Amino acid sequence: MAINLDNLLQEDNKDLVNTEIITETTSTPEVTIPDFESIVTEWSYRCDKGYPDMNDRSDMLHLQTILEEKGIESPFERLTEAPDFISNIDLLKKEGFDKLYNSLPSDDKKTQFIKFIDTIPSALRKEFIKTAKGLSSSEIKEFAKFFKSLDSVEQLNNVSYKPYKKLWDTAVGQAIGNGELFISFAVDKAVVQGSTESFDIDDQGKHYEVKSLWVYDTRENKYKYGQIRPGAEGKVSKYPFTKQLMEFYSLVRKLQDPEIKSNVMSLGSKEAMNKIYSIINEISTIKPKGGDVLESPGDIPTSMMNNVYNSAIELHKIKTLPLKKDVTTSRIAVKGSTADSSYWISPEDADEITKSAGSSKEVKIKVGSAVSDESKEGKIILTDLFNHPFVTNPKIFTNSLSDIKDTFFGGKSGLVYFYQEVTYVSKDMSEFATVESSQDGYRFGLKSRNKGKAYIEDQR
Repeated sequence: MAINLDNLLQEDNKDLVNTEIITETTSTPEVTIPDFESIVTEWSYRCDKGYPDMNDRSDMLHLQTILEEKGIESPFERLTEAPDFISNIDLLKKEGFDKLYNSLPSDDKKTQFIKFIDTIPSALRKEFIKTAKGLSSSEIKEFAKFFKSLDSVEQLNNVSYKPYKKLWDTAVGQAIGNGELFISFAVDKAVVQGSTESFDIDDQGKHYEVKSLWVYDTRENKYKYGQIRPGAEGKVSKYPFTKQLMEFYSLVRKLQDPEIKSNVMSLGSKEAMNKIYSIINEISTIKPKGGDVLESPGDIPTSMMNNVYNSAIELHKIKTLPLKKDVTTSRIAVKGSTADSSYWISPEDADEITKSAGSSKEVKIKVGSAVSDESKEGKIILTDLFNHPFVTNPKIFTNSLSDIKDTFFGGKSGLVYFYQEVTYVSKDMSEFATVESSQDGYRFGLKSRNKGKAYIEDQR
């Protein structure tokens, strides 16, 4: 016997649930009994109040969905698609939606509106109530025509949201950003996900991230161009690029030390060494507004990013170190029972050791002087700089930044972003680049807003 869920929502039918469920279970003992505890736990988790309410249609719809997901035959008749309780005009009037509801052009749109209200996350719905109550008569007519007028998110591309600014502004702090309600209001099957998913909007299985580049500056009291802050996906500690960048700065800092610079200048001709130092001296390890970059790896502005990339390209052009013939940068480490030491050896001997490693071939090498203090040996530090990934292949720099952007984009169908009161839908974020890091996170910006910066233009 199936139980009608609509009847269950009445106070005098509460006992019917327990009676029928017990009857169904005990009459077929051979059937595996469902894990009711896990069902109730999941049900509670999905309910807005944190616990199930048999008189709340939304909660009963959650139960219906959970049973379907677990493949359990429901003892209830399916609830109708349209949530009848909210179509009550008194409740619509109470919440402030009645004028907007009554302005919709057809019964189909009114049914869609009922379902739309019922699927909005509760926190967003509260904000939408405030918005609806503040709409003028002309705005209500404009919004009613716009409601569910588009078939897909892609159709929002190049659509101005200026006429629907109040709708666009309806948000919930950091949980549900500007424009998400606007998208679901305009697109037929688009649904706001809230903070429960890794994406913002679902449109019939297509997942979209939503970001605004049109940010309100409270100090200047106006909207300005901003960047995309990807949150956890942009955290600098997640990416090897951050470590490589700090290693590059560390090597530069050491080479700029007067004592080490003096040592390096003796390794080759004055002309050759001056050429190298003309590049090294242009790299600043202190941020434009102050602060040591090595002490704050999560805060690297665009000017410093561009400086490192351009310098790496210039060092890469030198190809090989212009050292004197008698200068070697190869060394061998010896670990003994009483002491560990390092000694300089010729590049040829180093190559011979590498070729013969693992074989029985005898290798004779000429051991030079002991390496007294590796941290002060300019030739080691200079060699490490020329062997750094950014210098051996500058594309590693730009490709790594592209990878950070791609990680954020992931398997999403697109990015909906807002700029200068216009909606844009990007399918691959190719118009964006990773431009800097700030507050311990990488940020993305439009390439068109960062012209003249090679590291941005060279990103894929």
